[in-house]
Amino acid sequence: MGWFLFLLTDKKINFLNQLSVTVPIIQINNLHGDKKGFAMNRFKIVLGAEKTFEDIWRSRDSTLTNVDGFLTINLIRGVSNDEYTLYASHTTWNSKLDFTNWTKSEAFRQAHKGAGTHSDVYLGRPVFEGFEVAI
Repeated sequence: MGWFLFLLTDKKINFLNQLSVTVPIIQINNLHGDKKGFAMNRFKIVLGAEKTFEDIWRSRDSTLTNVDGFLTINLIRGVSNDEYTLYASHTTWNSKLDFTNWTKSEAFRQAHKGAGTHSDVYLGRPVFEGFEVAI
């Protein structure tokens, strides 16, 4: 596993051109040049359904800890506006290849088999974003 240096700073961010807040920003400097992969899904959750959404995540049957290359997962909550509360799932992988291999596996299919079951808590589909360490 690589070593990372986390530098915490503050940055003023304007959310949806409506709310301006100061939030902590984490800058990650990879000290050993490892090419870790980061995968995120952004979810817009119906106002009032936040607890239900968190309970779904808390009680899900995850096998990620048994997947080659998987390191961590977090569910993070963002800001709320008049329509929804923003969440993101954030996973860390040894490499982009490890993540890609997982998306082609039976474990991935099992993890997503009931994805439409709770459609009443979502506004739209999750939005995927994938990243690799650049520096």
